[in-house]
Amino acid sequence: MKDTICALSTVPGRGAIAVIRVSGPDVPFIYRKLTRLDNLPEPRYSHLVTLFDKDGNVIDRALCVYFKAPYSYTGEDMLEFYTHGGFIIPDILLRTLYFYGARQAEPGEFTKRAFLSGKMDLIQAEAVNDIINARTEEQFKKALSNLKGNLTGELEPVLELIKRILMEIEARIEFEEDVGPLDRDKVNRYFAEIREELVSIKKRAQSGRYIIEGVKVVIVGKVNAGKSTLFNSILGKERSIVTPYAGTTRDIVHEEVEIHGIPVRFIDTAGIRDSADPVERMGIERTKEALKDADFAILVEDAVSIVKGEIWKFKPEIPFIKVASKIDLVPASQRIKIPEEYLMVSAKYGEGMDDFIKKLEESIKEHFYRSDAVILKSRELAIIEGVMDEIEKARALFESNIEEMELVSYHLNQAYRKQMEIFGYMDMPEEVLNSIFKDFCIGK
Repeated sequence: MKDTICALSTVPGRGAIAVIRVSGPDVPFIYRKLTRLDNLPEPRYSHLVTLFDKDGNVIDRALCVYFKAPYSYTGEDMLEFYTHGGFIIPDILLRTLYFYGARQAEPGEFTKRAFLSGKMDLIQAEAVNDIINARTEEQFKKALSNLKGNLTGELEPVLELIKRILMEIEARIEFEEDVGPLDRDKVNRYFAEIREELVSIKKRAQSGRYIIEGVKVVIVGKVNAGKSTLFNSILGKERSIVTPYAGTTRDIVHEEVEIHGIPVRFIDTAGIRDSADPVERMGIERTKEALKDADFAILVEDAVSIVKGEIWKFKPEIPFIKVASKIDLVPASQRIKIPEEYLMVSAKYGEGMDDFIKKLEESIKEHFYRSDAVILKSRELAIIEGVMDEIEKARALFESNIEEMELVSYHLNQAYRKQMEIFGYMDMPEEVLNSIFKDFCIGK
């Protein structure tokens, strides 16, 4: 029998209320001890009760909700106490719960028990943590979609398709003389449908990764090109030091904003040039490293230099936009010399900044946003890649017209088992479950 767990589910400290959750087989016993009442409260209704410590001293007058198994979050008997906030009352109540046999819940243990009780699959369980940690509305929406089972609903048909192929193949292995010839065209259609679905989900997961992890936008250019002024103008605050002297920025400076629901981290970097200054050289090396790790680049060039024909012949391997900065220093009659690919701005005076921001937002949306994006954890993505690998091996063997269909069946069974793992439908090793729930907060 499982033990009984408890935890503070709200942030410790000053606040109007604190929520303490209890789940497990000892809930009825603990309720009677805490309230000095003989009967359990009516499930799923709020009840005002007096809570007592082990010595009979009043802890608090609090609201209590009882959830009777299996109709609770964890699938077990559960209690939720809504006490006054602060440090003292929740602490005394928790110590009293420990005295009556409950123990402190581990991170994510309430959700882990919900999964083990069949209240949700593993994709939905992981979505709970994504909802809690969401920093943007788009992150929240995608996590909520997973919690509702939408991603599960897309992946489960793949299991059915694998099962159909297995039925066709194994029927010929076991009952070759009793069944008709194999419909190879139908089997090939099943293979194609599986691949199409998994490839689509994998592509959409890439956009989902940007929604969760964010996009790194690096601002690069030669020294004194106006990178830091542009960086500050984008953020609307003085984050980088700006001076008229070349080489002022010696280190990486970054800030995060939200664009189309995607966390976008802007990174200001040291100007690139040959330098004898060892500190500046370190900054330049960090710029090159930041560029390697970036998803998008803003290439900044001094408009005066562009007009003189001193164009920076640099093109990164990632998507980018080009900016002609300090346009206020170039007379209107000379601006025709600036190629159309450049966005002309004066970050210092705001000229051209509206068009630049609009173009930047459009570029972020074009390259990194999809309305049908899905959130996949690295565990889930690795499983999908494993399924695709096994399916491809089975398909290749099938198309080669080998006599030994057992090999095709073997790879299909491997694909089926892997696909089951993504939902947690198979027996999951304890260490795998612990690794999934270790980053949850204590009370969830």
